[in-house]
Amino acid sequence: MKNYIILSLILFVLVSLFSLKSFGQNSNNKKEIFYLVNSLNPKKKIKLSGNYELSQEAIKSDSTMKEMKISLTGNINSISDSSLIYNISQEYISFDSDEGYHIVMNPRKYDKNKIIKVVDIPFQKVNSISYSTPTRQVLGGISNSAAILSAFTTLIVAPLVSINYGSGKFRQDRYYKFAGVGLFSFIVSLPIAALSSSKKYKISRNNQKGEDFWHLRAR
Repeated sequence: MKNYIILSLILFVLVSLFSLKSFGQNSNNKKEIFYLVNSLNPKKKIKLSGNYELSQEAIKSDSTMKEMKISLTGNINSISDSSLIYNISQEYISFDSDEGYHIVMNPRKYDKNKIIKVVDIPFQKVNSISYSTPTRQVLGGISNSAAILSAFTTLIVAPLVSINYGSGKFRQDRYYKFAGVGLFSFIVSLPIAALSSSKKYKISRNNQKGEDFWHLRAR
């Protein structure tokens, strides 16, 4: 059993290295750097990189809608005094109806590695930005890789290596050992997934002040 635990650790390290490499390739390499700056403490800054989700105000097109939101996944291209230019990779529209239904639509999905659509968004329409720091993004990649490894090992590898192809018998003890590797990977991925979740930052409008409000700045 010790050998299988060592094997699972080796596989986990390999997927972790793959996640680090992937993050390095997909990180934001623009010369201009964008920050979230706290409205009460200007020294408190968060550097934005990679892709993140911007929540935008939307005009309700139907009287039955109680609330409507637009979520844009992508990254900032540039910032002016009154608006920002945003590169979109995915777009979601969600709304709550008067009857209590919550509906989410995905009208447009683009290639996340290419700039397909660029929009100009006034600051007055920006509600918040949900962002994961580079560390959280790497942890998210590791968690996803570990979950995939778990499913692959448990559902495919374990049954295949447990069959004695000479006699046709199924070796249950071997199956439990390999399935245990998959289970171990899944258990490890759970706390990592919890640590990798993004955080929502409210964007200050009309010079709103407070620990929860942030300004967008470029350098």
